Amino acid sequence: KYLLSTVSGLLGQTLYALGRFDEVEPLGRLARDLATSDDVGTQALWRCVEAKCLARAGAFDEGEALVGEALEILADTDHVLFKYGAHVDLAEVRRLAGRNPAAALEDARRLALEKGSPVMADAMTALLAEPVGESIVP
Repeated sequence: KYLLSTVSGLLGQTLYALGRFDEVEPLGRLARDLATSDDVGTQALWRCVEAKCLARAGAFDEGEALVGEALEILADTDHVLFKYGAHVDLAEVRRLAGRNPAAALEDARRLALEKGSPVMADAMTALLAEPVGESIVP
């Protein structure tokens, strides 16, 4: 069950990125239901998955609040990739809401540079150039 919770969340993220939105929510719920309280990565991950589902349904404030919870959970950890992903997800929620995602994308870019990943940093630079209101994914 421990690995299944994380894998479910990661699969939800992958299906979201592929635009297979109708398959995402059940995986986020499964990750939430199976995650142990001490598994901070998965606790953050299911919140990010669910946040994007909420935002796609028009519940922008609730989605943004969930990503905020994820970032709080991750704040005192060294889970750089989960933090990066949460900032990207926050940007996605904000973009779907028609809000400016720049601050979240800048935070993700900073984390990518700290991690030593110019590819991830360049991806954030490209996203910063996209118009507000458009989804980060198809």
